[in-house]
Amino acid sequence: MHDVLLISGQGAVAVAREVSRLLRDAGVAHALLEGDSPADPSHRRSVRADVSPGGAVTAVLLEGGRRLSLPTTTGDAAEIADLTGWIERPLQGGGVNQVVRAGATVRRPAGPWTPAVHRLLAHVAAAGFRGAPRAHGLDAEGREVLDFVQGEVAHYPLPDHAWSDATLREVGRLLRAYHDATAGCPAEGPWYLPAREPAEVICHGDVAPYNTVFRDGLPVAFIDFDTAHPGPRLSDVAYAAYRFVPLSALGNGEAVLTVAEQARRLRLFCDAYGLPPAERAALPAMVRERLHALVDLMRTQAAAGNAAFAQHLSEGHHTLYLTDATHVTTHATSLV
Repeated sequence: MHDVLLISGQGAVAVAREVSRLLRDAGVAHALLEGDSPADPSHRRSVRADVSPGGAVTAVLLEGGRRLSLPTTTGDAAEIADLTGWIERPLQGGGVNQVVRAGATVRRPAGPWTPAVHRLLAHVAAAGFRGAPRAHGLDAEGREVLDFVQGEVAHYPLPDHAWSDATLREVGRLLRAYHDATAGCPAEGPWYLPAREPAEVICHGDVAPYNTVFRDGLPVAFIDFDTAHPGPRLSDVAYAAYRFVPLSALGNGEAVLTVAEQARRLRLFCDAYGLPPAERAALPAMVRERLHALVDLMRTQAAAGNAAFAQHLSEGHHTLYLTDATHVTTHATSLV
């Protein structure tokens, strides 16, 4: 399959040449064509300039049998080169995966669980949930293709807005909306994490600031659904509370809150989610369960040769989680 970027309009030749230069500087192999020159069989990608004069500069991508008009607002070569998706830029974070942005999409390693995750994302989108990316299958390299969600992802040490009460409330509302949107979603796997009973919802599995997109200082979407799996609502709620309150004795670079302040913020979060009293009482035990399960997963994956999890262990992440699990257990009655 030969992919072609077709640039038309006044000055198309000059724009195409500049786009070609930018692609070449980024290491993207391609041919530069003008007018009716034939495609270069030595390259699967080409930039073609329409030499007919007139009109504003437009760009159309002919890729995989699809014709896609690129939403260029300026006709600027740098904007067009970026919109092609041919230039890949590593994204901050990524955790245990290598994640890149390619134009308006994100490319991530796929796994046996990817089809189930893509069904989930299609299901919640059809249910009206807008706080997650849409999936677009796999690319030629076998990576999953997802929407790039505009905004900023919070990474440790977190920015101040990630600790605001407004953020805490909005995460609670967003998580509840996501859980409700999973109603009726097929539970068939395989999933990265095993399904758990009661399978009330499809849990995200890793609701945390580093998997949350912010705009104007507030959460608007969750990303990285690799760890999604059927399970109880409380499992997701407990882990999200651990990360966003946070329910920590050591912290991740932020000031450690008093138990009284942790309890106040936990109430805000649970109120925003709409968690009933019985589940609030069970939340500390679920936090402990989730943190111990996380440490078990890290150790199992590291023993299997996963370099990212081995690094987490060498950096002492497991010590943080086990210490925090003890902290939440010790102060359970005060927190809820």
